[in-house]
Amino acid sequence: MLSAREADAVTAVLADVTAAGMPLADGLRAAAGEAADRRVREELAWLAAQVESGRTLDQVLASRQSGYPGYAGGLVRAALRTGRLGEALIELTASQRSLRDTWWSVRAALAYPLLLLAIAVVIGLIFLVVLVGPLVDLLAGFELELPSVTKSLYWLRETGVRWALILAAVGLAAAGVFRLAAGAARWRRVVSTVPLVGPLWHWSGVAELARLLAALLEQGVPLPESLRLAAGVLRDANLREVGLRWADEIEQGGRLSERVAATSRVPASLVPVIRWGEQSGQLDEAFRVAADMFEGRVQMRAELLRTILPPLLFVAVAAGALLMMLGMLLPIFSMIHWLA
Repeated sequence: MLSAREADAVTAVLADVTAAGMPLADGLRAAAGEAADRRVREELAWLAAQVESGRTLDQVLASRQSGYPGYAGGLVRAALRTGRLGEALIELTASQRSLRDTWWSVRAALAYPLLLLAIAVVIGLIFLVVLVGPLVDLLAGFELELPSVTKSLYWLRETGVRWALILAAVGLAAAGVFRLAAGAARWRRVVSTVPLVGPLWHWSGVAELARLLAALLEQGVPLPESLRLAAGVLRDANLREVGLRWADEIEQGGRLSERVAATSRVPASLVPVIRWGEQSGQLDEAFRVAADMFEGRVQMRAELLRTILPPLLFVAVAAGALLMMLGMLLPIFSMIHWLA
């Protein structure tokens, strides 16, 4: 199975070859000869051989023998359905690459402060185990009253760390059980409520859905079929479930804006945009506007995370180090004063 970045490279080649109007098999084989990544080169050569054997690209990507991930294969099949594979793929892959780069920038910005926090926690635990206990035992021999900070560190050493580990293990186990019992869609809804990061995941999924629907509707694919094709591609299980439900409800009658307004599982700001698209007969353009809007929100929230979280983590590490220093130095000063 290809990684997300390898699949993205293969999809980009498909977009370039089809947009240029080159024979698909020849273009894939030429790109395979120039690819630097071995797995991408092998995948392109395999796709070229399958197309040369007379199979359509849709059949090739649906084959279980392909190493193409289900998400990327669905993306290409959705683009094939538009009748303009190259242009649709360029638009869709550019959107996906933008969202992926945004997530990558957030992870890169948080990598160093999180590493610093992890190192600080390890050093703090060593500090508690090696130094705090002997210091408290020493001071007990002098019958000195311990400062509140030192008492807190001693409690943390004797009880707090143990309870923190127990609570963390219980929390992880409960999350795992809930994930298995509730299913992927409900789990995704819960994750989307996590402060700061949760909306980023949710808006990314909404932008992805809107971008896919815009490309499909622009080529005259009926709305219910567009919803099913887009839902089959989405990685957000919550929106995948919502899209399939909307497709069934629209086939039974009703407007999409009414269906969107009736569910709380998508942002309310999507409703007026879709309603405008229905009233103006430009639903594809409405979804493109919605995709731009939510991609903009993702960018702003990502910038907020990059700006705020690293300083907060640094402050937390500094505060922890200061408390430990005070917890050690204050009783030592008290003992020196008592001895004097």
